[in-house]
Amino acid sequence: MGKPKTILILRHAEKPKTKSDEYLSIRGHERAAALAYYMPDAFGHIDHIFAAGIGKHSHSHRPVDTVTPLADILGKKVHQKYLKEDYKKMIEDIFSKPEKYTNEQIVVCWQHTDIESIANSFGATNVPTTPWPKSCFDLVWKLTLQTDGSYNLDQIPQLLLYQDSNTIILP
Repeated sequence: MGKPKTILILRHAEKPKTKSDEYLSIRGHERAAALAYYMPDAFGHIDHIFAAGIGKHSHSHRPVDTVTPLADILGKKVHQKYLKEDYKKMIEDIFSKPEKYTNEQIVVCWQHTDIESIANSFGATNVPTTPWPKSCFDLVWKLTLQTDGSYNLDQIPQLLLYQDSNTIILP
């Protein structure tokens, strides 16, 4: 079975201080705009973009809003039919369609509480067991396909905005 060659996982951009606000903050919009140029410049051609969708138990617009500028610049569609709790279905769908996703580069934008599980579900090695910090919006996890079918995980600080950190998540 064929697999994507690279999976780039990122957390949605910054959120407002108001917990009931399901959209991006001003800084979040700045990050989303910067990511639109950074992602293809840093990682090359992007074939598919996935984001946690909006639905009954998934009210946040932040994952979709984070990658929409990237999708617009690349002329791509944001795959958003999978709600935040359905990431396993998204991964099953990707793996079940080798004709569509083999050797492709995919961006996945999700909520921070699921990123570790998403990386593990893709078959990534060396996934940190330390939870993704609530304050971390400036990191990309790059999963690169290995010859044994697993993915090696590299953590890449974005360093796009003032006060972004070059820190990674420790094991």
